[in-house]
Amino acid sequence: MRFHVNDILFEIRSSNDKHPKESGYVVFGNIGASGIWQHYCSARDGQIQGKPKFIFYVNDYQKTVSELEGKFKVVHAAGGVVSKGDDVLFIYRLDKWDLPKGHVEKGEKLEETAVREVEEECGISVELGEKLGETWHTYVLKGRDVLKCTHWYSMECNDDTGIKPQEEEGIAEVKWVKKTEVAASVMRNTYASIKEIYEVFEGN
Repeated sequence: MRFHVNDILFEIRSSNDKHPKESGYVVFGNIGASGIWQHYCSARDGQIQGKPKFIFYVNDYQKTVSELEGKFKVVHAAGGVVSKGDDVLFIYRLDKWDLPKGHVEKGEKLEETAVREVEEECGISVELGEKLGETWHTYVLKGRDVLKCTHWYSMECNDDTGIKPQEEEGIAEVKWVKKTEVAASVMRNTYASIKEIYEVFEGN
């Protein structure tokens, strides 16, 4: 289980797992759900400086994850990384660059949500590609801690003649960005979860 609290990565692993090769993690061993929750609250409330990556090794992985998820309202969303030739589509919302996505409606398949949300938020027509993966992040809504899972798909643009931001959703701009310029522009002002899924997209 891994999720982002703002720009801070939380990763929960079984104590039997091998430690990742990459460096830069702050490691906690033999910790339970209550201890992880205390660190989450500190991160949520802005009491942790910088952008650390935390790994929590736990003895009972399934029990710990279940207890943690029980403290959140868990919601699901779907969206896409849309290509058009050498360009990728981004939206600008809440003073950050983002990718189009939205909540899954009752009875709706994830693929249907992804296409619908991209088309509604950006005013374009797309063709669904393969699933890229999921990202998890947290936020607080009306005093409740929310854990959001977003399911991401690659997409190709069919028609962007009517491209426009869905302003009622707080989107200020929809923009095609050259793939060669994404790292130097968009990635300087976006969310950790967006960086994570875009790296997957780049690797495909």
